[in-house]
Amino acid sequence: MKTTSISKKGQVVVPKTIRDALNIMPSDRIEVTMEDNKIIMRPFPQTKDVYGSFKTGGEISKEQIKKAISTQRSKKFINKSLQK
Repeated sequence: MKTTSISKKGQVVVPKTIRDALNIMPSDRIEVTMEDNKIIMRPFPQTKDVYGSFKTGGEISKEQIKKAISTQRSKKFINKSLQK
């Protein structure tokens, strides 16, 4: 188990051994949720990780993928907010 502290701005440093094991790089996104009174952090799929993995009738631009991901994040946030 690793421990870390939270800065005055609410920032948390993920230990290097964990970042390396999960291949988390600077500017990568992390999904943060609360489950059973615990903070859960998971690597969030990057656009580059999912690019080209969708079957479509044509080409999809990186911007279209980013927009779709952003839309889904917003929907998830709204749904969780409404459940409270």
